[in-house]
Amino acid sequence: MSNMTSGASKARSISVWQEDREGTIFTDSQSLAKGSPLKILDELCRDRVTGLVRLNSDRISWIVRLENGMVTYVNNSAEPFERLLGNLSRLRLEVPCLTKELFSELRSMFKHVSHPINQDTGNPSFQTNDYSALCWLVTHQYLTDDRASLVIQGLVLESIEPLFWLEEVSYEYISQIGSPLTLCRLDFTNLAMQCFQRLTYWQLLSPHIQSVYQRPYFFGPTEQQKKLLPELQLHQKFSSILHGFSFRHLATLLKKDELKLAASLIPFITEEIIVLRDPEEPFDRLPKIPSTIPHAFQEFALRLINGGRGEENSDREEPLTPELDTAIGQTPTYKVVCVDDSPAVLREIHRFLDDNDFEVFSFEDPRKAMVQIQKIKPDLILLDIMMPQINGHDLCKFLRKNPALKQTPIVMITGNLMDRAKASLAGATDYLPKPFSQAELLRKTLSLLS
Repeated sequence: MSNMTSGASKARSISVWQEDREGTIFTDSQSLAKGSPLKILDELCRDRVTGLVRLNSDRISWIVRLENGMVTYVNNSAEPFERLLGNLSRLRLEVPCLTKELFSELRSMFKHVSHPINQDTGNPSFQTNDYSALCWLVTHQYLTDDRASLVIQGLVLESIEPLFWLEEVSYEYISQIGSPLTLCRLDFTNLAMQCFQRLTYWQLLSPHIQSVYQRPYFFGPTEQQKKLLPELQLHQKFSSILHGFSFRHLATLLKKDELKLAASLIPFITEEIIVLRDPEEPFDRLPKIPSTIPHAFQEFALRLINGGRGEENSDREEPLTPELDTAIGQTPTYKVVCVDDSPAVLREIHRFLDDNDFEVFSFEDPRKAMVQIQKIKPDLILLDIMMPQINGHDLCKFLRKNPALKQTPIVMITGNLMDRAKASLAGATDYLPKPFSQAELLRKTLSLLS
């Protein structure tokens, strides 16, 4: 351990950094100590180290927060703050205070500041604004410790998984951890083995899928495909949104695990009904799924099989919990209320949202809707503007007066530009222009519910 620490210390004094439009990027990795990321972190955890480790490969870096040999946080430099908000959005049904307004506030407070609240490592290259933002949410009681721990478990797995696909990285270490608040402690061995298992699953999907950030596109089957492959009918919901989101971003939108989502689309990918495009910047910097198990991973798994854990850490581990898999794997049912005096429009919305993910409540009479919406407690409300008795603007104002509905997304359906301005003044979250297609309704609905 002493050799590695001294090598990292020496590297810190001669490392060179430069600024680009996305922030600080490491450029002189030759000056840092090098090694297998799995072996580096395994050794640090077995030695019960406390501090921050920065690991670099090409133009991507990872920061791993350790406390007494336990992993307490991990993120990488490919949009770390948006990754945090994506994982937080999975909890929005259970934690209504996690609103878009709060997310905007977090961005302004933490995303681009050089000295964030509750963060003082003494070294700006080890700054973790995203972790500081998460600590702020807990300190200000937007999140409980348990909820924050759940978010961190998802973040850690998502961030560290591609790191273990690399054979070698450069690295440096400091003994400070920044924020003194520790929200989660994960056993490194359990984490590494979960990543090992997931890698074997990803490799089952190769060579068709090479990156979790590839972007599936669906343009509709050709006439020949319809004749030869009538059994491959893509679910309407997927066909409407497969136009530029990566597997990982789709999984966040749909509250699913990206591995399960990718596996469900493999039959369509192999038959070229779904076309995959390369990851966008900055996700194209992340390593692709390796075709073979990295050597360090093989040794690590073999050591566990032959010798078992046999470490002092085993009596104090906090493994990734089953609740995390449940939270990521399950598809929640969203309650959507539609208010429109046209039965034909209500039928179309019902048909467009005819899916197990949605429970649709329709009302032709806005007065009846005023009473029932408060009982239903919907996740999303669709309001027509031109209705008799009570128009959509007045109904929206009325609903916003109810504290329980203050943060509920309300979408006004209108074809008039003036109505759109009035909708915003009435408290509407967004608008949907008439006429709208199923794809437009699904995109709007899923974006607001995510």
